[in-house]
Amino acid sequence: MIRKDFRWLLLLTVLIPLAAWDRFIVPAGTMISDIMITHYPNLFFIQQSLATGQGIPLWSPLILSGYPFSANPLSTLWYPPAWLSLLFPLPLGINLVMGMHILIGVVGFYFLLAKMGLDSRIKIPGSLLFGVMPGGYTHVISGHFTWVCASAWLPWLFLLSINQDSKNWKIPGLSALFWGLILLADMRFAAYAGIFWMAFNLFIIFQSKSHIQLRIIQSGIALVLGAGIGTAVWLPLLEYAGLGSRSSMSVSDSLYLSLPPIQLTGLIVPGHPTSMEWIFYPGAMILLLTLIALSFLRKRPELFFWLFSGIVFLLWSLGENLPVNQLMAELPGISLLRVPSRGLYFFNISLLMISVITIDELLKNNPVKAMYLRLVTIFFALLGLLFQIVIVSIDMDKNNFILANSVCWLIITILIILFSYRRLNSSVFVILLGLFAVIDLMLVDVRLTNFISRKDAFQSGEQVALFVKNRGSNSRVFSPSYSIPQLTAADYSIELADGIDPLQLKSYSSFIRQSIGLTDDSYSVTLPPFKTGDPTIDNIGIKPSSELFGLLNVKYLISSFPIISDKWKYKDTLDDTFIYENPLAIGWAWVEKAETGDKDSNRVFNIDRGLNRIKLEAEGPGRLVLSEINYPGWLARVDGINVEINTAYDILRSINLPVGYHNIEFIYAPVLLYIGLTVSLFSFLASGILIWKWNSHGI
Repeated sequence: MIRKDFRWLLLLTVLIPLAAWDRFIVPAGTMISDIMITHYPNLFFIQQSLATGQGIPLWSPLILSGYPFSANPLSTLWYPPAWLSLLFPLPLGINLVMGMHILIGVVGFYFLLAKMGLDSRIKIPGSLLFGVMPGGYTHVISGHFTWVCASAWLPWLFLLSINQDSKNWKIPGLSALFWGLILLADMRFAAYAGIFWMAFNLFIIFQSKSHIQLRIIQSGIALVLGAGIGTAVWLPLLEYAGLGSRSSMSVSDSLYLSLPPIQLTGLIVPGHPTSMEWIFYPGAMILLLTLIALSFLRKRPELFFWLFSGIVFLLWSLGENLPVNQLMAELPGISLLRVPSRGLYFFNISLLMISVITIDELLKNNPVKAMYLRLVTIFFALLGLLFQIVIVSIDMDKNNFILANSVCWLIITILIILFSYRRLNSSVFVILLGLFAVIDLMLVDVRLTNFISRKDAFQSGEQVALFVKNRGSNSRVFSPSYSIPQLTAADYSIELADGIDPLQLKSYSSFIRQSIGLTDDSYSVTLPPFKTGDPTIDNIGIKPSSELFGLLNVKYLISSFPIISDKWKYKDTLDDTFIYENPLAIGWAWVEKAETGDKDSNRVFNIDRGLNRIKLEAEGPGRLVLSEINYPGWLARVDGINVEINTAYDILRSINLPVGYHNIEFIYAPVLLYIGLTVSLFSFLASGILIWKWNSHGI
């Protein structure tokens, strides 16, 4: 167990989420994060749905004129630990759940180091470094909520791989559970973690040279059972991704935000580059000890695995800058991944593992090859310090923060040199080395972090949202300039025809681009696309079609720039934002005459748009069209009889109505989701049986 005297130290790793409390965590110098864009609106939507007794939402009307919420992994709908956030006001609940997962990961890493048989004094500083390394904390700061949740379980997977007892079937059961949790939390993280874990598993199995076949079978069972637990997420996702714009990504789209070679300087300098994805500063201690480790690779063969893994993840992070990565990006499955620089997280873990093994070797052989140790330390420390001094001298005001990290570099260098001369005993060495290594990394974390209060977060677009809300608009809103942020829209129950999400239906994306006159069909996480990343100017000059947006029941167009169109009626300007009204917004449903195609919304009555279900009454004959996105899983009944749903205008739901007055119901009942949930449940039970019934020795 973790010594009681040191348990309080683990709280250092959750310093930022605790300091944020009920504020939003954002990257320094910005006012936005993925939590504000995606996770707050999604969790708030679930929270409100449950609070009002409407149940679990499987379909979301929040953005993109509606989409399959249950098929989107970012909904966190099927990841049970995320449900805890719903018990608190948001974003407090989100911050608490992120803090909880950081602690889960840190404790797992602590026991992993213990299982590796390292010197007991290494466990606390090693686990603290795992919790505060910038390569991981940037995901907290960027608001990658699901990534933070998934990463908590990776150390536990590695822990279960070490010294497996082939007679103990509890281990594959637990491994399946943790692997399943990773899949349920974040499929992007799982793509990396699954390869990393299996490679480590095979390395441990073949290194042990005992019961190889049985242990490979157990690993395979854990892999399959865990995949079964995650079926509730990945099975509906396969359908959604197949119909989505992501399936048509080019190689350059897949390799978006590749690490530029110039950013490799981030190994030495804790900079703040254009993208938070490029931050992977490991700190002076980890970098110097990794270089020192090269002197005893043969003595500690496990170093080969971590060194090789680190190199592979680093090379992949370079993305489009390496031809081999461009070939890899064309392979099935890999082609759906984006942002290869996320491999830097696993690169940092590899370096951390190398550094703790190096400390262990130095403590047990005090110190081996002292001359090499001193020369390497002094050479690379001076090189690093010189490089940092040059960066600071270029722009003192911008880079003065590096001075504090330079001091840490100097102190860590001195500690290693003193230890090589045996001027420090081993316990003092580990304590001081760990202390300044943690300070080195936390300085970077804190500098990269900013907090925004709820009041400030909702200021953007609030006046416009109030304008729409006060008019009781039973319609959608479209903004070519993201003038009503998604969290503000969710708070005011405003449905958006635009949206930001990595998953979008290809047919809907094409429809919106056609509606605003864009011919570019390249992949974008935003709809409409923002080519330069500045929504306030990127779509100036568009000519949105009031007729096409009328089909989506878009009554208001909100823009940061004027819209030149005779058919959109100018209504007001609030907070430098232009508001236009669409006179051709038809409503939520209408009946079209077969002969003329004329649209008549007066033949539709009593529309009740509930979650996962829409009820209405309509008078036939004709084609009933709903201003709702058609997607597999929607069922229709006319007077209690199932009827076929057709697609109208390439994206909308429609059914044929016979003569007379009819009661109509649309129900969202996705078969693949129900199959996925069933498989997940049985896989979870199977893992539980392995854990409970065959626990002969414990972990």
